[in-house]
Amino acid sequence: MSEPAKKANPTPESHSPKDVPEILRMAGEQRAETIGVRPPYISIAPHTLETDRLILRKFRAKDWKDLQEIAVSNEASPFANCDHAWATDKKSAKDIARYFAQGEQFWAAEVKASGKVVCFVNFNSMNDEKALDIGHVMNGAFLGDAYDYEALRALYAYAFAECGAESIVAGWALADEAKLRPLRQLGMVITETSVGPKFRPDPDGSTGDFEGCILQLKKEDFLESHSPKDMPEILRMAASMPTTPRKLKRRERMIEVQNVHLEQLPPLRFIGKRYTNADRDKGGGYGAHWKEWHDKGWFAPLEALPELPAGVETGYVGFMRCNNGNFEYWIGTFDLPTTAPPEGYEFIDLPASTVGVCWLYGREKDGLYGQHDRCAEALKAQGWAFFDDPQESFAFERYNGERFKDRDGTGRVILDYGIRVKQEVAK
Repeated sequence: MSEPAKKANPTPESHSPKDVPEILRMAGEQRAETIGVRPPYISIAPHTLETDRLILRKFRAKDWKDLQEIAVSNEASPFANCDHAWATDKKSAKDIARYFAQGEQFWAAEVKASGKVVCFVNFNSMNDEKALDIGHVMNGAFLGDAYDYEALRALYAYAFAECGAESIVAGWALADEAKLRPLRQLGMVITETSVGPKFRPDPDGSTGDFEGCILQLKKEDFLESHSPKDMPEILRMAASMPTTPRKLKRRERMIEVQNVHLEQLPPLRFIGKRYTNADRDKGGGYGAHWKEWHDKGWFAPLEALPELPAGVETGYVGFMRCNNGNFEYWIGTFDLPTTAPPEGYEFIDLPASTVGVCWLYGREKDGLYGQHDRCAEALKAQGWAFFDDPQESFAFERYNGERFKDRDGTGRVILDYGIRVKQEVAK
């Protein structure tokens, strides 16, 4: 498996200091350097942006309680020691909020329905190649609501439209799937990885290393993969900016969400091979492993297993779950619960489940595999809820042989995407 280039440990994306005096000192130095050398974004008066559910704005001093919650959540993360410590006391939270309120690079993501700030976004700096470093810290209590994706999607568009950015970069711990997920869904790809010492000891006093990564998203790739018709105004503005001429019209590059429906799955056994974050390829996904499966004929033994009952969809499957806090990606097939796995294969036993399924119609190169949030939104729009406990949730990509083929000569296929939802399963 090819690996991204190993380089020096990346700077943490949140740039969070260990106490308030330090944040004021660091930010003051950074601000002076940024204003003098990187005027494209820091000199622009910040806009107030709106998305379907969020208001993106400058911080206010009265946001301190929400900032304190974000700080407490960040410190409770298993990846907290991959960055400097955040102060969590009341006085520090008030001081930080006052400082953030004075800076144009700090964005607060406020939920319209509640008025609560749930995410902090920082336009850190822009280099000579116009690569803008954008970091974010989310209140972990709202990770399942995709507010981070919604906020970053709008701010990325703002950065490309208003700040002169030609690309956006971010850096963080490679194993923190929850934080990297919205970045990947926006089209960011891993360009570098590195191993370096943690920023501080673990709670038990032990020290160690962690693997970090740098992700990048180019302007033309962002504009190519986001449809302008359903975007907030700032996204439409970015999408209308000149970019490299394309052979295809924008509407032909869209990934369409079709046939949103429920499927009732009986108890099943998933048979295949398991992969973790450490097995990701240089693009940040598992495409290299799919190629290996096809090259080595690993599906053939699974195709010889007993067939599923009528009414249960078949096909090759990429299965995703969280197992004891660790993300797992499996390649294989759904099978009968009594089927013995062939030698060299593993299995997971799954309970009877209701899954919400979307058909994704489009081309692989246009972001076919980065549509989790769109599917989740489509399912929520139907009134279907997701499990709060990650142990009970799962998602999958299903490659149905009749649908996952180029029928119209445009390169577009249909990929099934399913997410387990809360609904009674018929006995």
